[in-house]
Amino acid sequence: MATRIVAPILLASAVICTIPAVSRGAGNEDRAAPSKTVDMKTEFERLYLESGKIYSLSSITETVISENPAYMKMIALGPRCLPFLMAKVDQGVPRGYTLMVVAYKILKVAPDKELKISTRRGLQRWLKRKLEKGHQEVEGRFWKLRVQWAAAKAQSKDQVLWKDVTVLDNESKFLKVRREYTPLGTVYRDIQSLGLYVLPLLMEGLAAGRCTDFLPIVRFLTNGRAPIHAASPIPDAKRCVEWWKKHEVEWTVPAFEK
Repeated sequence: MATRIVAPILLASAVICTIPAVSRGAGNEDRAAPSKTVDMKTEFERLYLESGKIYSLSSITETVISENPAYMKMIALGPRCLPFLMAKVDQGVPRGYTLMVVAYKILKVAPDKELKISTRRGLQRWLKRKLEKGHQEVEGRFWKLRVQWAAAKAQSKDQVLWKDVTVLDNESKFLKVRREYTPLGTVYRDIQSLGLYVLPLLMEGLAAGRCTDFLPIVRFLTNGRAPIHAASPIPDAKRCVEWWKKHEVEWTVPAFEK
């Protein structure tokens, strides 16, 4: 609930995030993975039918998804369900836009600023491009960001990524939290925004003894399933590499043909 402020005061309180930091967004609601013995197509079709039995009064797609257990379970299926999900979208099913938002949540990729994904056509074009070219686009982008990260980290004295500052909105008179990124935090955010496509590259770096700064991103992208404990980056890296050997297929976005 927002807090209304009558007097025109300024607040200087802030929450500061430094390295290492557990990334926000790795919610508990989608951690439960389906049994490996369950056929993925069969499970997705079951959840698709189940999702249509729950009616939502909300016109906000995010709310519709969060209030529908079937959609949340689709997200938990991870990238392996994307071929079946996009097949439904291509068929023009009535709930196609909602399914595309589910796909967006699975990928965890930040949308391009120049693209409008608030419409069905815009989101479908964006998803089609990401699914066809995502791996190719991210590889070059990630290595450039790693160079930027090393430079920003060398110049950062306190290793702060961001500050959550509480400020007063002059128009509404409500308190709002504004996240202010440092140059180091901006690079960190950009790496995380590459979504699941960057996960294999992060794991490759961990296997080579690098990328331990990005363990919180691994935790975020895997919905908390990767065995990570914030206090021990080196052991965490080794555990993650072993975990990845067993789960690489289920957490790698499948290739889509043009």
